[in-house]
Amino acid sequence: MMKNKRRIILLATMVMLLCTFTLAGCQLAIPTTNTNTTTDKLCGVFVTIGYRDLSMNEEAFKDMDVTINNNGEIIFDESTNAALHENRIEGKISKEKHTVIFEGISGYYMGNLQEQDANGEYYNSLMCDPGLSDAKYGINATDTSEEQNGEATLYVSKKFREAFYLNPVYLTGDGSYYTLLGNSQGVSFSGEMSTICSQTIDSAITKKIGDSSKTEKSSYKINVAVVETVTKVMMKEMNQNDELIKVTEHLPNSPDEFIVDNETSYVIVEEILDSSLKVNDVKRSIYLPLPRDSYETSNQHRCNFPGENGVIAQKFIKFILN
Repeated sequence: MMKNKRRIILLATMVMLLCTFTLAGCQLAIPTTNTNTTTDKLCGVFVTIGYRDLSMNEEAFKDMDVTINNNGEIIFDESTNAALHENRIEGKISKEKHTVIFEGISGYYMGNLQEQDANGEYYNSLMCDPGLSDAKYGINATDTSEEQNGEATLYVSKKFREAFYLNPVYLTGDGSYYTLLGNSQGVSFSGEMSTICSQTIDSAITKKIGDSSKTEKSSYKINVAVVETVTKVMMKEMNQNDELIKVTEHLPNSPDEFIVDNETSYVIVEEILDSSLKVNDVKRSIYLPLPRDSYETSNQHRCNFPGENGVIAQKFIKFILN
């Protein structure tokens, strides 16, 4: 997923070594600054993996006072000019992928997407790139305030040994997007099964409207959770007499819709999980195929195929009647 397009600077190397030895999770406490104006609104986050794209201005080294506390946190002195660590990257809407992309930078966007309908009216929708799952979005509006909350989960394997960064994404008054790399919240993360780590970026802007004012709040949270990866998936189709009809291997590039045989009554999904044991674990689940136009989600199976950098390339399979 991530391409090494920039030279890894000395500080990033030091951070990487530190994270290697503190695998339980390490907060990189980089000073934050509110660089957006009243017309630039926090609209989402761009999640990047590793340090490759988090370049800093060379002047940052001349203005840096770094200490490491007992918790393994890298602390920048409060007098450090945080703006030197920022690298503004302009974004653009990809109509094909229905998301915001940042040229030359690989990552996952989660946040609002401002688009126009056929009548030219603007509307907002929450967009989550593939790789981020279990998206939630809420809006709470009153006469004096409006609060938007987004949340999603990045699933990783037990082999995940990178840091993940939450880079704020802003929407300007003219409808353009940008993110700030370098001055971002970062956490090195690894753990056992079911381990969860979370990071949140939020913002509040108060605008004057005549004699009154209105506060706009935005909050975006990313959870990172460890799950078992799948090495092989077999679809076993069974008839109403509980007899095996056929067995099909399902691959990461197989279609998301699995069309069952005419005689199939139910499907047993047999997964071989990547285990630290010498013998791989086997997990079995049963699903009933449903018509293609059914809104029922009980016939969908989530496969946790391994992806790059230890990130899970999740895939949902729907079992459809022929």
